[in-house]
Amino acid sequence: MDKAIAEFGKIDILVNNLGRSEPKADRPPGKKDGMYSELYPNFDTLLTLDEWHEQIDINVTTTFLVTRAVGPHMIKQGKGKVIIYSNQSTKAMIFHLAYGSAKAALNMFTRSLALEWARHNINVNAIGSGLAYTDLGRPYVDNEKLKDTPCA
Repeated sequence: MDKAIAEFGKIDILVNNLGRSEPKADRPPGKKDGMYSELYPNFDTLLTLDEWHEQIDINVTTTFLVTRAVGPHMIKQGKGKVIIYSNQSTKAMIFHLAYGSAKAALNMFTRSLALEWARHNINVNAIGSGLAYTDLGRPYVDNEKLKDTPCA
């Protein structure tokens, strides 16, 4: 943050856009479920506690730390904008328990922070666009079999 402040004099906007997910089942491995075992290579690998923590750390803790680092600068200048990308936070996807939970947590983080920082003229919003067409998302978006995958 200090380098950005030194070079640009202020920070007007923070975009928290990060995340990574590896689909894992949250059930005992065993039975092959046809389409799902074909689409998800780790279908028969149970989600571990370390993987759960990894998703929370990548998606929630990192957002918290970066936002907390920027906050004092925006509060001092009396304005700012924070955008938090909470992709897949409202639509559950099979085998994305940890990722979806982390992104849903970002929605509450956004709401709470918006209330706390509004008095400093700092606008905090989340964008939850759904599955993004990126290098990570492309295999899922382009896969014809996934068009019939249930989402809640």
